[in-house]
Amino acid sequence: MAEPRDPSGDLRRIAFLLEAASEPTFRVRAFRSTAATVAGLDPVDLAERVRRGTLRDLPGIGEVMARTVAESLRGEEPVYLRRLEATGGRPVAEAGAELLILLFLLATERKARPFAGRTFWSYMFLYAVSRYIIEIYRGDPRGELLGFSTSQFISLVLAPLSLIMLAWLARSTPPAPQTQRNRRRVAA
Repeated sequence: MAEPRDPSGDLRRIAFLLEAASEPTFRVRAFRSTAATVAGLDPVDLAERVRRGTLRDLPGIGEVMARTVAESLRGEEPVYLRRLEATGGRPVAEAGAELLILLFLLATERKARPFAGRTFWSYMFLYAVSRYIIEIYRGDPRGELLGFSTSQFISLVLAPLSLIMLAWLARSTPPAPQTQRNRRRVAA
């Protein structure tokens, strides 16, 4: 059997990564509270509770917390901790949204007429939309402005501004020099 890890330390590390990722405050508090509860238990009593499956009888310890403690006591790095460290503590939804935005911008980079600011303002629009959607599911009250979370309110301002800037720049920017060179070749 592998050497047991420090379950309280693993729980605190998970709480730290969740907080760094701006995950909901209640989740961070739950991991910290469980870490304090586990640290206050006698190690023999803790191991016995894990063996009997009665760790969840303690207040504030749910299935994920109990599984994390059990994995730590078996000497394994908890799966929850591995997942958080693999994503750099960044929420998977945000990383996924950024990846989709990148792929979309790369796929459309050469298809539309190039003009100064097109990629930047396209990114700003797509980011505003993704941030608004992510905030719907986040469930973390971090401030409100006119009934929206702060991030949603900023997104509501940024998305139309981005569309306006895209339209304005598309109309006011002359074709790129490379496009003019290609037109001269066709005319000749």
